[in-house]
Amino acid sequence: MPSQVAPRSQLYALLVGIDNYPPPVTPLKGCLNDLQHIADYLSRETSDFDLHLRKIVDREATKANLVAAMKSHFASAKEQDVIFLYYSGHGALEEADEVFFKGAQEGKMETLVCYDGYTAADGKPVFRLLADKELRFLLSELSQTGAHIVTIFDCCHSGGNTRNGFFAKEGEVLERRQICRDAPSQAFPKRDWTDFIFADKVSRDHVKNQSLDTILPEGRYIHFAACQHDESAFEVGGEGMFTKRLLEVLTRCGGSLSYFDLQARIQNYLRYQFKQTPRAFASGDGNPLFLGFLNRKGASKPEYGNVNLNSTDGWVIDLGTMQGLAAGSQLIILDDKFNKVGAGKILEAYANYAQLEPSDGTQLDPACSYKGFSTDYYFTTLQVHLSIVDEAILLDLQQALTLDKSARLIEVKEAGQADYCIVEKSRKILLTRPEKPDTPIVPVMDYTIGQTGVVVRNHLNHISQFEFVKKLQNPNAFMFARFPIEVSVFQKGAKLVEEPIHIVRDELFPYYAGDSEGEGGSIRIKIKNVSDRKLFCSLLYLTFNFEVHVKLLKEVVVGLSRNEESWALDGAAIALNLEEEVASYNYPESKSTLKVIVSTSDFTQQALRFEMPALPGPLDPGQKGLEISKNRFTPEVQDWITRNIDVTIKNPHYRS
Repeated sequence: MPSQVAPRSQLYALLVGIDNYPPPVTPLKGCLNDLQHIADYLSRETSDFDLHLRKIVDREATKANLVAAMKSHFASAKEQDVIFLYYSGHGALEEADEVFFKGAQEGKMETLVCYDGYTAADGKPVFRLLADKELRFLLSELSQTGAHIVTIFDCCHSGGNTRNGFFAKEGEVLERRQICRDAPSQAFPKRDWTDFIFADKVSRDHVKNQSLDTILPEGRYIHFAACQHDESAFEVGGEGMFTKRLLEVLTRCGGSLSYFDLQARIQNYLRYQFKQTPRAFASGDGNPLFLGFLNRKGASKPEYGNVNLNSTDGWVIDLGTMQGLAAGSQLIILDDKFNKVGAGKILEAYANYAQLEPSDGTQLDPACSYKGFSTDYYFTTLQVHLSIVDEAILLDLQQALTLDKSARLIEVKEAGQADYCIVEKSRKILLTRPEKPDTPIVPVMDYTIGQTGVVVRNHLNHISQFEFVKKLQNPNAFMFARFPIEVSVFQKGAKLVEEPIHIVRDELFPYYAGDSEGEGGSIRIKIKNVSDRKLFCSLLYLTFNFEVHVKLLKEVVVGLSRNEESWALDGAAIALNLEEEVASYNYPESKSTLKVIVSTSDFTQQALRFEMPALPGPLDPGQKGLEISKNRFTPEVQDWITRNIDVTIKNPHYRS
């Protein structure tokens, strides 16, 4: 009987490019070039797919045509297929309806300026902008196919989504963004609700009274943007700088790298050439950014940094003080196939990157990218006490714990000196906290020589990284006289009226009803920039079971201007739940931590590295803690700071 051959994956690519906008929109020069370069790359480098390519350019690229094309061209996509949407053209801001304010930057929506996005009729302006909320609606529908979705926008404001009719030198550098010259904010006026493409399916009242995630679910997709939402995308000599670097990186590595690495390498190349910070965003659970480009085989969360030559800083790596690097840290440098090519040393470390110097004899090709490993990366030293009777087990454990020689784990003689204990009971191994030596924090293990010791070491290395994130702080912060982000937590009280919960000495005690009273209650969390400058913020949640969530906010890192706010989970209520282990092992309380990280520069790449799954619990895992589903310029001075807020839920079943 002949073997069945797996069906080939289909790649459905829709490319949109607009140069020749009608007045009053400023024409562009490089968008059609960008589109053709993307088309050439897809035709040349995607032989592992059946390619279905469609282009929409200039006058064809009206809003109605673009929406219709997204629905028709992608209609046949299935779970094993890839949907690819590329846009090169103008972007703009639009005043947002008030119901979107929690999900709109500074009360604005980012939009794509289609060919008919800004025209005039009878002397009056007519607007047909494609808003980010409409793209969200379309992508949510497409995600129902189960296909892998990638969107790439080379336009201004594209970080949330958008190009600026501004010439630095005529014909040489063009900024890509369209402004509304009649408005002080330069944003286009708020539209009537009926002008949204989803108006017949989603009412304004529904959005007003429920969270955006409930009404307009985001779907699962990867989004690449040429810049932050408040930045510009530039083209030079008829080429978009972002698209040019994107294709250079993809071509050099044959497309075989993750979205995470792709973003990091483009950022390293563009750093300080223009005030333009390319970024990637992934919706959905897990780590989609660690998948391979176009859903090819990728990698898990990397424990290396990307090393590139930058025209301003020299050789740089996309790791910095947030990952534990400092001046003098040593690096091992490998090529993309993990072959060692030499070594290097950190010269100067900043919040989210570092300058390095190749060691004597290390020859690096300026046109290539490399991987850099450091033993200083992302760990806290743990002191471990071994309470082991069987000598063979003791020797095997000691060998396993010192195998990586990174000084992450140090054996101590007394349990009172230890951070964690390894206890043997009848050839069964317990990993415990010293204050509760009989209470396991992971499943009890039958010991097998040559195997169990490695599992224990991996658990402890996981905890070492968790403790690094929890303790992460910048002892040399100098730009903040006080913590610049205000954290507010709200909970409904006995009268079902939402009230603020006071944070006392960085500790939060929400009311927990307990199992006997039904739901344990819920909280809502808001952060606000109370400084006088724009800042980049991340809100992490570190659980009782050594898990680190990084996606509490709309994005892993959000940029907040002065007095701007952002709500965790878009303002949705976050359920409180007590871990099963807390009740079963009679812990007096469950402690978790909210961690706020603030920086003067974007650190999305660094924050993504902090995400960690939970360790397996000693009992069947239940709900744990908070129930969470989802132009050249002078380099600016960088600084960063953190704050931890412990969330303590009292165990109503505790027996003293």
